[in-house]
Amino acid sequence: GKGVKVEKDIADNNLIGDSWSATDVQISLMNEIFEAWVKLDVKIVACQKLIHPYLGSKLIEHGMIPLPRLSIRHIDAVRLCTGAVPCSSTAIIGDDIKSSIGVLEGYEQYSLGNK
Repeated sequence: GKGVKVEKDIADNNLIGDSWSATDVQISLMNEIFEAWVKLDVKIVACQKLIHPYLGSKLIEHGMIPLPRLSIRHIDAVRLCTGAVPCSSTAIIGDDIKSSIGVLEGYEQYSLGNK
């Protein structure tokens, strides 16, 4: 279960005893998700919710584009344009994440009036 995964993360990162916190576990899991995205050459991370500032900074530092707080309308547009499958959780890590990634072949920019 997920509890075993967290215990493994704590042990792997020497976060045993007084030297670990819930934040350490969160950062460890975000690093794991980020590394999975790097291995899969992800360039854009679209999310309906807020992207944690730590993860957002890592994405930007590595040339990835975080798109947080998209409306369901925009999430649907991303899904339709890319074939991505929305995830309800970031608990999907590693090979399982491949099935949710889409591809954007290109884009065009249009201006409508003053917008």
